[in-house]
Amino acid sequence: MPEIRLRHYAIAVLLLLPLFGGCSSRTVFLHPGDEPQQAAQLAANLIRAGYKVAPMKTALPEANQQAQIIYHPLLSGSDYLNGIVQIMASNGYSQPKLLDINQANQFFTQGNLGIFLPMHGQRLPPVMATHDCSRLRATLEPQATGELDLDIVQTDADLLLKGSYRLDWSGSGTLELKGQRFHVNLSSTQVETNFGTKDADLLELEQENVTEGPLPRHCSFIAIYGL
Repeated sequence: MPEIRLRHYAIAVLLLLPLFGGCSSRTVFLHPGDEPQQAAQLAANLIRAGYKVAPMKTALPEANQQAQIIYHPLLSGSDYLNGIVQIMASNGYSQPKLLDINQANQFFTQGNLGIFLPMHGQRLPPVMATHDCSRLRATLEPQATGELDLDIVQTDADLLLKGSYRLDWSGSGTLELKGQRFHVNLSSTQVETNFGTKDADLLELEQENVTEGPLPRHCSFIAIYGL
C-alpha cells in the first residue's frame, strides 16, 4: 500500500472573499500554471498597484491555453477588475479570458476573483486506479459544464454504473448510483512510487444511506500523475 499524504484539493477552488470594500479588503488568488516566473512578476506588479495577492495551488481541471480570470458578476466592469486586466496586459497577458461564475459554474461566492495562468498540459487522467475496491474500476472525466462524470465498472460482473456529480468549493459533493447515495470527496495527495514522489488525486465515496447495492459502503480510487 503506498504511503499517502493528503492535502486540501478542489476543482478550480477559490477561497471565500468579502464582497464590499476597497482593494485592501479583497484578495486576488493567483495560480501560476506552468509559468512560475511570469506569475512571480505579475504578483509583484499587482502588489505594487495595491492589490492583495495570495497563491492558489488548485489548477483548473482542463488544459488552460490562455490566462483566465474568474470573478463574481457584481465585479463586472468595476475599477477593481479593470485594474487587474490592465496590469495583466502590461505583463504580456493582453487578452485574458474573462469568466463570471455564472459562465464558469465554479461554485464561487460573492466577491471571488482568481487568476489562472496558462497550463498547457493540465488534465485529469481518464482512468483512476482502484485503491481499496479490488472488484471495481473507475473513470473520472471533467465536463465543460463544471461537472465530473464518474463511471464505475464492476470487473467480475461487467456491471456499468454511471453517475454525475458536481463538486462544491470544498471539493466535496454527493452522488447517487443505483439507489445508493454517496458523499464524494476529491483531495490531493502525494504517493511514494518506484519513480519517486508523485502527485495524485484521491476520490473517496462514503455511503450516506446504508442500503444494499452493488457498491460497498466505502470505496476510494487513486490517480497518480507523472508515471
